[in-house]
Amino acid sequence: YNNRKCADCELCTKLVPENTNNYKNTTLELFIQDLLTKYDVKFKTSVRSVIYPHELDAYIPSKNTAIECNGIYWHSDQNKPKEYHYNKFKKCQEKGIQLISIWEDQIIKYPDKVRAIILSKLGIYDERVYARNCTIKEVPSKECNVFLDNYHLQGKTNSSIRLGLYYNGELVSVMTFGKGRKCLN
Repeated sequence: YNNRKCADCELCTKLVPENTNNYKNTTLELFIQDLLTKYDVKFKTSVRSVIYPHELDAYIPSKNTAIECNGIYWHSDQNKPKEYHYNKFKKCQEKGIQLISIWEDQIIKYPDKVRAIILSKLGIYDERVYARNCTIKEVPSKECNVFLDNYHLQGKTNSSIRLGLYYNGELVSVMTFGKGRKCLN
């Protein structure tokens, strides 16, 4: 944000390389488009007709799913109204569309996690494990933290109750419960 505010600062070129003039398809959007194309998922880009006047970056009609690519600068509170993302989510929900919102820093820091989450939401798996074939057990704190760090965007959490699904002795899913967090607002 600060780099775009001052004229003498060099722009970050990690997500939008210099001299491309292509802010329509940012690297975030290309990441999603490449992923969907690799798995032969039919999708449309820059769709405004579904929740007009808002745009969906990638829309997959066959799955009633949309993917939103949120850049840190353009989607910040300084550039979007406070309720913008929530309202977009609600409009999609009213149309029966699941909206997956992906943030720039998530793609930069955790591209494999983002890829796995999107594929899972679309029902694309290397191996599908059914809950009926699993065992429910309490998960030790250390094992839970490792699992969450490996597969959850927010990583480990403090929790007093940790339940997991185990398939052939391997933890494949976890849910945690803890004390509620206080809201700062």
